[in-house]
Amino acid sequence: MSLQGWNIWQSLYFLMVTAATVGYGDLYPDPSVPGSRMFTLVYIFFGIIVVFAKLSALVAKGIKPMYISSRAALERWFPQSGVDIDGDGTEDFKVPRKPLYYYSKNLIAPFICIVAIQCLFAQVFCAIEGWDFGSAIYHCCVTMTTVGLGDVKIASDGGRMWAFFHIAISVSILAASVRDVSELSKARQEALRKMDMVKGSLDVDLMMSLDKDGDGVNQFEFVIGMLTMLDAVKQEDVDMFVKLFEALDSDASGKLDENDIRAGLEDRQKQLQLMQIDQRPMLKMIEAGFKPERARSGSPPYM
Repeated sequence: MSLQGWNIWQSLYFLMVTAATVGYGDLYPDPSVPGSRMFTLVYIFFGIIVVFAKLSALVAKGIKPMYISSRAALERWFPQSGVDIDGDGTEDFKVPRKPLYYYSKNLIAPFICIVAIQCLFAQVFCAIEGWDFGSAIYHCCVTMTTVGLGDVKIASDGGRMWAFFHIAISVSILAASVRDVSELSKARQEALRKMDMVKGSLDVDLMMSLDKDGDGVNQFEFVIGMLTMLDAVKQEDVDMFVKLFEALDSDASGKLDENDIRAGLEDRQKQLQLMQIDQRPMLKMIEAGFKPERARSGSPPYM
């Protein structure tokens, strides 16, 4: 700061513009100052990877509850139709909406939030820098998207102070909203796949393809098969845990009890040691008289 001849707000402004990759180009390291460019290069990576990443995550965490509550309110006002699979009068599955309706409903709150924040910052820029509102909102949008053309220049320390907060909040919110769109798209694709699976339950050939042992589709085969087709689990992972269960089931009863677990303890300890896996959590459970039935009874259902 002292080597560059900048005051505190010029320095903070430069650091924020750099970390957020806005890069107006109005402040830059003086090549005549030894080490200034090297410091800038180091800070670019540190600022993007650490500083702004943490700041962006913090801002996103702050606005997430607002997005969730607004979507919950819209869902109450415009409820999504559902399917009662087991006929008990309760909807077990929500039917995916059309893309336009789905994204409009879920993105209306982020859109209003972004527009309102940009208008607020633009209005304050008008007061501080003497810009007209059109120039101010143009500057805010160019900044928020990290384009940073730099054609509308900030001339005062007050403007740099306001820009510091504008960049921190606006770029973070836009980044969070972009991630939100990606999550919404992923959730919709998952819902569509589930809908296909529900429809697929009426397909005899598809259902019979889940039969692995030729004696009809049991509950285990049905659930695992559906999850595999949904890409929720991988078949090789299922096979691995089936083999682990069979190895633990020393009496081939189809159920694990404490005797089964204790019977193979020595062999498993040797295997775990060879794989350099910490077996202390499992040993503590066994010493405490761990029983799978008791553990399952207190587990919450998967949503």
